[in-house]
Amino acid sequence: MPSNSPCNCPDAVKTAASASLSDFRSSLATAVGLLRTSLAHVTGDTSKQQEFAEKSLGSFASGRIDAVRFEHFATNKTSVVASAGPVIERALDVMVELMDAGDSLNQVTLQEGQNLRCLLSRTLKNIGRAFGAAHAVELAKAGLYNEAEHAGLFEAYLYKNWNSAQRNLVPTIVIELANSGAQTTNLGEYIDGHFKVILVYGEDCPPAPLARLISPGVLVLQTSDCLGLDDFVSFQGPGIAAVVPQAAARFAHDPRRGSTLAARMVGIELPGAPQFHPRAGLSIGQQQQDFAQLQALASAETPAVEHSQTAISANPVDKLAAFLLGKAHLEEV
Repeated sequence: MPSNSPCNCPDAVKTAASASLSDFRSSLATAVGLLRTSLAHVTGDTSKQQEFAEKSLGSFASGRIDAVRFEHFATNKTSVVASAGPVIERALDVMVELMDAGDSLNQVTLQEGQNLRCLLSRTLKNIGRAFGAAHAVELAKAGLYNEAEHAGLFEAYLYKNWNSAQRNLVPTIVIELANSGAQTTNLGEYIDGHFKVILVYGEDCPPAPLARLISPGVLVLQTSDCLGLDDFVSFQGPGIAAVVPQAAARFAHDPRRGSTLAARMVGIELPGAPQFHPRAGLSIGQQQQDFAQLQALASAETPAVEHSQTAISANPVDKLAAFLLGKAHLEEV
C-alpha cells in the first residue's frame, strides 16, 4: 500500500484484506486440483489420475487404498465428454492466472480521472472469471458448451450473474483513491452477501464520503486510525469502509448492535470545521448534505448496547461453515 495514506496503517489495511484473499486462493487451488483430475480422465492419462487422486486422498491412504480404483469409484467420468478437454485446459489457465496475481487481484488504485464504480466493476469481472470458467466447464462436461456463445466466460463474469455462494466467497477489495472526490453512492449495488470494500483516501477527502451508504444490514466504517477494521472484516455480512484523514468524520454503523439506527451508530466524531469544496463529481451542496446527515445521527446517538441475539455470529465455527458453503460452487467443477 502507498506511504502517503491518511493514517500510518497501510499494513493494517493489507492485513484486513488478506484473510479473505487467502480463502479465495484456497478455493482456486481446490478447483485447480479438481480440474486437473477431470482433464486426466478426459485424456486417459492414468499416471496423472493416480497422482492427483493420491494428492486428494492424502498420506493416510498411502499403501491402504488403490488411488486409481478409488478415483474410478468416486468420479462420475461418464459425464465428462472428450470435447470438454480444451475447455478444461482454458479453465485451468484462468484459475492459475488468478492464483498467481497475488495482492493485485484485490488491491487496486483509482487514478485521477477514473470512475470508482467502473474500477470496482472491472476488478470484480476479473475475479469472476474463476466462476465463469467453472460454469464453462460444467457446460462442457454436459456437452452444452458453445464457443460462440460461452467463450466470454473466460474473459469476464459480470457481478450481477454471481450467485449467493460466489458473493460470499469474493475477497475484500482495497481501493486506494488518488482521486479523493470519487462518488461512492453508486457502489451500493455491489454491497451484498459477505462482500466488502475498503477505500483508502488521500488528504483531500470529503468530510463524510460514506454517509449515504448507511443501510440496516450493511456495516459502514469511517476510520482515521484503522481501528475497527478487524471487526469490519469479521462481520458476516456486507460492508464498506473508508480510511480517511483526521479532518474527516469518523463513525461506525454496525448492524449487530440493535434494531434502530441510533443503536447501530457508534462513535461518531465530527470535525469542527469541515472543508467543503468541489471534488471530482461531488458538489459543495452534496458534501454539506452528507455531513448534515451525520450531524443528525450524532444528535440521536445512544449508548452502546450488547449485540442482539439475532445478530449473525462471528464465532469460528460459524465462520468456517459460511466459508465451506461459499466454496461449494467451485468444488463442483
